[in-house]
Amino acid sequence: MFAIDGSNFLSIQDRVQNCSFPQYPLLINEDKSDVLNASSMEIKSNGDMYLNGNVFIGLNEGKVNADSATFIQKQNSVKDIKNGSIYHSSNYFNFLSGYLEQKSGQLKLDNGETFLSERNLLISYESLDGNLGQFLKFRNATLTTCNTNTQGWEIEAASIDIDENSSRGIIKDIKLKIFNKEVLKLPYLPFPATTKRLSGFLEPEVSLTSDGLDLILPYFWVLSDKSDITIAPRILNDRGAGIE
Repeated sequence: MFAIDGSNFLSIQDRVQNCSFPQYPLLINEDKSDVLNASSMEIKSNGDMYLNGNVFIGLNEGKVNADSATFIQKQNSVKDIKNGSIYHSSNYFNFLSGYLEQKSGQLKLDNGETFLSERNLLISYESLDGNLGQFLKFRNATLTTCNTNTQGWEIEAASIDIDENSSRGIIKDIKLKIFNKEVLKLPYLPFPATTKRLSGFLEPEVSLTSDGLDLILPYFWVLSDKSDITIAPRILNDRGAGIE
């Protein structure tokens, strides 16, 4: 079941602009995973190391930068990471505070945003739990490919789960917004978190036509190795809702 509020379309007078993808530098990992550096380091009595200023910690396929952090040598983990960023593989994580286990990749981050470069998706979140390269669970999150929600579309969700092994994602308790106006509610939405040929919903398409605002939410359905079909719920401002 889903709900559509068509009245919101009537109040939108903004000119539709193509969403430009958020830009983050791609990771070029030339550093070894055992590199650790900071402006100042203090070793505590229990062996933990407090790092302050220009913190750099090397990872396999990535790195951590932060204002400050505590490195726990016995567990090979980093806690109390403040104003941090993680580059891993081709993905980017920015956050206010967090925790990371270097070997397993287990992490817990709060109040940040993640850029998944393969699908050019920007996810802002209240909290993130998971393992780098395996599974990510975002809570109280928004998802978009646009720089600002006033220039295109944005999905608000209670949770966004991404399985990086299967390259599949699930969004729960969805509110789709166009130009910051809520137009669609859905309880559940599966999507491919990759450019590979997988079934799932694709990014919304928004344009202005002679019939007003045109919103399409395409679902790509793989039927076999050689065939597929795209089914798209569509809303035209002056014509109403339909399927193509």
